[in-house]
Amino acid sequence: MFGIYIPANSAFFIHLQGLLYSMKGLLIQDHIVKIVDNGLTENQKNFIKKNFGSFINIEITPKKTYTTSERNAYKFKIDVIQMMVDDNYEYAMNMDCKNHLKINLAKIMDEVKKKKILCNISGEIYEHQFTHPKAFITMNVNDNDKIKNSWQIQAGNIVYHLPQALDIMKEIIKYGNDPFALYPPGSDLSNHRQDQSVCSVILKKNNIEPSGLFYATVHNTIVKDIN
Repeated sequence: MFGIYIPANSAFFIHLQGLLYSMKGLLIQDHIVKIVDNGLTENQKNFIKKNFGSFINIEITPKKTYTTSERNAYKFKIDVIQMMVDDNYEYAMNMDCKNHLKINLAKIMDEVKKKKILCNISGEIYEHQFTHPKAFITMNVNDNDKIKNSWQIQAGNIVYHLPQALDIMKEIIKYGNDPFALYPPGSDLSNHRQDQSVCSVILKKNNIEPSGLFYATVHNTIVKDIN
């Protein structure tokens, strides 16, 4: 089974539709797309099921409540990884609403079996620029210049082959639930990227390198209207 996990709320409903349409013709029979309800309306959830259920096996998870600090720290994205571990499908991938799938899942499955985890860089930004020093200390990599001086890994579109990746996923969850790694005191978006910082550091700590495979895009912003 291949599970795709997509946190979604009303603000990104139009982008969610674009992501779901991008999957047409690229899914395998044994798949499930889990829309992680992060603030969708009932009408939006019914629309998704009605308009995409003919070619996507969709499940919408119950909404979970977060504190303001947890929401601002993207704690829900760490909880998505926990959901992957709990579901224990052989393959799992997290996607943001602004992302698009670009190749068939069968090809992704072949590649992730070879590499354990598929990921890509988040542009040409160094880890030390967007991970807070206190987080490096918490994750026990403060003396690791190789991690600090390499490109930060994008948190979206990470693909896991669970039989090989489970221990790494559990390490991400461990530090994603530690405030001093996820949102350390003194951090903000100018010096720390919350779940992305945690994922990036732990992947590199476990010798996972960007795959270079173009299997999904990120940040496909759609503007509703311009006056």
